[in-house]
Amino acid sequence: MTWDNHNPLVIGQKATAVHILDSVEKKGFDGSYQTPMIIVNQKIDFTMDGKENPSVVEERAHVYLSSNANAKKGIRAGVIFHNFMHSCPESKE
Repeated sequence: MTWDNHNPLVIGQKATAVHILDSVEKKGFDGSYQTPMIIVNQKIDFTMDGKENPSVVEERAHVYLSSNANAKKGIRAGVIFHNFMHSCPESKE
């Protein structure tokens, strides 16, 4: 997370959060990992109303495992599970 000290979020003022899908990576589909996964990197810009530049920029990484991996490994903190049956956009390997 980064923030602009010269452009702070002000308590009580309106702000807008814009979510951007930064990138999608496929890992392990070539057999290099025991459990294939998809990593979705998300960027969120928090901008005060009337300002052009964001006051705060947050980056998140969501990891999606196959439903078979869920049964074997159980739920782990910080990992979001998703069934690979849903379509996934093409991405870099």
